[in-house]
Amino acid sequence: MAATVIGVGIKDVVYSNPSDVPLSDMLGSATNMVKLVKSTTELTKAPKRLLVGTAGTANITDMFGNDHDNVPLPAGEVNLMISKLRTGGTANDIWALY
Repeated sequence: MAATVIGVGIKDVVYSNPSDVPLSDMLGSATNMVKLVKSTTELTKAPKRLLVGTAGTANITDMFGNDHDNVPLPAGEVNLMISKLRTGGTANDIWALY
């Protein structure tokens, strides 16, 4: 049987049996949320999505290490995996959904 690879953040997790894959990973549902602080610190795990309270712009670092400034973020859920929420930008109350 082939291994099933599920991307769950910065590193992929390999499951030898597809029935071992957590339902939340298969459905993409978040099981945890953490309020992010704008800083230069890399996140320990990439979120599946972001939940934005106040729309605006954000300075982010993507999963490949590329910096992007003034990325527009609407209020609500945003399908964006980031490795860093850098300082600056006008969007606020940004949560990581894991």
